[in-house]
Amino acid sequence: MSDHEQEAGRLQDLPDPHYIGPRRISPRNSYQPRRPCLLLKSLPSPSASPPLAVATPASSLQSVIDEYVAEKLTPPSCWTAKTHEENKAIFELLVALVGDVPVSTIDGAVARHVKQTVQKLPPNMNKSPLYRNKSVSEVVAMNPADTLAVNSVNKYLNRISSLFDWALNQRYVSLNPFSGLGLKKSKRAHEEKDEFSQSDLAALFGSEIFAQGEFRHPYYYWLPLLGLYTGARLEEVCQLHLDDIRKEGEVWVIDINEQDEKAIKTGAGRRLVPIHSELQRLGLLEYVDELRSKGETRLFPELKRQRDGYSQAAQKWFNGRYRHACGVSHRKTTFHSFRHTFINYLKQKDQDEKQTGALAGHSDSSVTTGRYGKPYPPETLIELVKIVDFGLALPKVFKAP
Repeated sequence: MSDHEQEAGRLQDLPDPHYIGPRRISPRNSYQPRRPCLLLKSLPSPSASPPLAVATPASSLQSVIDEYVAEKLTPPSCWTAKTHEENKAIFELLVALVGDVPVSTIDGAVARHVKQTVQKLPPNMNKSPLYRNKSVSEVVAMNPADTLAVNSVNKYLNRISSLFDWALNQRYVSLNPFSGLGLKKSKRAHEEKDEFSQSDLAALFGSEIFAQGEFRHPYYYWLPLLGLYTGARLEEVCQLHLDDIRKEGEVWVIDINEQDEKAIKTGAGRRLVPIHSELQRLGLLEYVDELRSKGETRLFPELKRQRDGYSQAAQKWFNGRYRHACGVSHRKTTFHSFRHTFINYLKQKDQDEKQTGALAGHSDSSVTTGRYGKPYPPETLIELVKIVDFGLALPKVFKAP
């Protein structure tokens, strides 16, 4: 036999490196095949059914809710008391509807059932004596004539969807069945609230508060003016500290921030708003100095902090009593309409959208200017504020108490 044939014979007798089962032993050598490795031996056969997931207490809906809530109540970015209370009620409803089941078993069919049930619920269900001590199914069976508005239904669905987004990130679920389930609104965003008309403004600022300086609390006078000439949200101005009103370079500004006990709606809400010359003419800075001389630290010390912040009493006064007393009773006008009025004024004057958004505390969605651009300095934004003129010509009647 040639050398080549002998070498070929030896190669044939070598074990197949890819073959892990028993093989015939060549009589020409004493090679014994290796046993299959333990890892491969432990793998299930292709025909075997995958093991079923076992539900554990850690993956139940209630335990996931508890963990989610605990994280959201942890500083620095924790829920307000109002948000916590709202979410607690929404999640209790969710558990009542589907049970404390393994969270991974909640699928699209369950999510649709939740949505359809929420659409049938009445507003203020937990407060009305008509529905007291009744289960959700019993309330639905009563077929309430007045049911939750679209915005309220969407609030329920969005809060639950946020819970499942978190559960997805934590690997408790493989999908969010509530994503995209919100109802389509019949109104465009700008139609949900009205700005004040010129006649509305004349009525609101024509009362004895602004004509003669007669008011029970200083916020009766200053809050409508601050809302009109800054476009700020009600809570943003109610919570102001005296130190938030200061000079930045050559420009007097209101510093809206979340320091101490204060809160802002979003990160974009943190901003410096130049103080309009009309506010200065009417005595805002003098009022601030008077409060400082008395040892006060807040702009409206008479407003006490409650569950929803500092604005509850002011909201009840303006939305519930004052505007109606002035004859401004349109359903879609509230204190927030000052914000609409301010922003719409700049829009109608064809002012820069990004600068207007910066004044209002709206985020810049552009990657270029939003991510890499720095905030506009007060020296830039004051030029925008100077344009605002509602033609009210109010007398200076404010006298610090």
